[in-house]
Amino acid sequence: MKLSRSQLLASVGAVVAIAALSFAAGRSTKRARVVRVEPTVLPTYSTEVATGTPTSAARDAADSELFEPFLIKPYLTETDRERVTLNWRLEQAGRSRIEWGTSFDYEAGALEFEESEQHKAEITGLRPDTTYHYCVNNAFRGEWRTDRDGTVRFAVVGHTHGSERFGHYPDEWLVARLVDLHPDFVVHTGDITYFNLVDDFRRYFFQLFEPLIDHVPIYVSPGNHDTGWPFIDGLDTRPFRHLFPYPYPEDVITTRDEAHYAIQKGGLQLIFLSYTSPLGPKSAARAFVEERLADNTNDFNVLVFGGANEYYNRTNLYEWMKDLPIDAVFNGDGSQKHNEPVVNAFGTPVFFVGTADDQPHPLLYVEYDPEILSLSLLDSAGAASDLHWIHTQREVEPIAFLGQTEDPILYESRINIPLTLDAPIRSTDIHGLRLRFEANSSTQLTAYAFLEPVGRTQGEPGFRTRYAFLSNDEEMLSLATPQARPISGKAYDVQRIVLVISGYHEKGDFELREAFLY
Repeated sequence: MKLSRSQLLASVGAVVAIAALSFAAGRSTKRARVVRVEPTVLPTYSTEVATGTPTSAARDAADSELFEPFLIKPYLTETDRERVTLNWRLEQAGRSRIEWGTSFDYEAGALEFEESEQHKAEITGLRPDTTYHYCVNNAFRGEWRTDRDGTVRFAVVGHTHGSERFGHYPDEWLVARLVDLHPDFVVHTGDITYFNLVDDFRRYFFQLFEPLIDHVPIYVSPGNHDTGWPFIDGLDTRPFRHLFPYPYPEDVITTRDEAHYAIQKGGLQLIFLSYTSPLGPKSAARAFVEERLADNTNDFNVLVFGGANEYYNRTNLYEWMKDLPIDAVFNGDGSQKHNEPVVNAFGTPVFFVGTADDQPHPLLYVEYDPEILSLSLLDSAGAASDLHWIHTQREVEPIAFLGQTEDPILYESRINIPLTLDAPIRSTDIHGLRLRFEANSSTQLTAYAFLEPVGRTQGEPGFRTRYAFLSNDEEMLSLATPQARPISGKAYDVQRIVLVISGYHEKGDFELREAFLY
């Protein structure tokens, strides 16, 4: 049988294909084909973010207007008592709309946005300590809560991406722990991505923190990866600032290499630095810190930046810092295995929370009130490893000094020191108990006090202050006192106080110099 030219070519092709498959099957390895995918780069940094303009109140629920899909779902970047900043990014340039209110009617207001990929809603005129519901593009629903007075609770984490690594403990466990803690906000000390590109931020930060960031702001201090490392195009903080529009000073917005800002939560100020930015003498970042602390009336000031990597002169920076009213530093861009969780750098405590590789990710859980910062070191498996207290050093006005009785102090399982008052004092007039002391112990001592009410019967408990921890580098601390009976909520008269000290090893570990109520 004679084959045509096309049949002959088909037959030869089949034989060659079979031979090729047989050859491939007989080999143990074959050369991989490398495909390079060009990353998506932000087009500009000045005009692509759309900000909303006020429009009519909430539309009818049957409104069927279509919008572009989200590339990055709505996320919070700032809240205060009367204002919120909410952001989102579309897959391609398009219009947007946000509605909000204290109910699902979204009765409080609405904003319309012109075509853009990135959208930022700055909403003002809100009520403090109030939950607002919002809806973006008829598709995404969430809520936020404005800031309140009083105790503030927040978490500190670091290095959730940065370096691509195998066998890494799941970051999702860390996010689940944060959700469980119900913080008012989260502080991140840097390295949230690998490349400072939109798609990397989307994959490694916004998708990871999606269960949290639609209703809780996360304040990030950018690490080296977040600002351009590996430095393919040099240091550039603009992509970070584009996605995270924190309250940067005006001179930061016009540069490639600066990303410092500050937030205020009551009497707590947190100052965020980018440690890949210049931090030497006469730098813009130092000038910003000095300006924020010039007329300091805050209860506490905390500096936040990564810093495990040596992009700056560490000794020089901490020497400069020791003369400033900075109460603590939060670090974390780096490995927990190579950095101590707490160190005293030139007298300033530095708390480090970075990656733990194949171990549970560490975090700090912080409670602030005007007298005390309470810092609990936890991990994403739920284990607690340490607890630290930082006390305000400001002067207070005593309302009653306490005297020690003549009874001998017994050194048994703990030290009980009875303290007497000349006359009963109403609990609502007392803000706290302050102690001046000398400690001489190799370990921390634990202190708390019982306030005994007038008319207390035998066996009835007193009302306990918070715990505090004493170490050799302290001379004064404050104990927060309950201003009302814990169960009934009613005020009471204090007639006596018993100070309790535990953790000592021998007599002389603790000496009380002075105690007074204020």
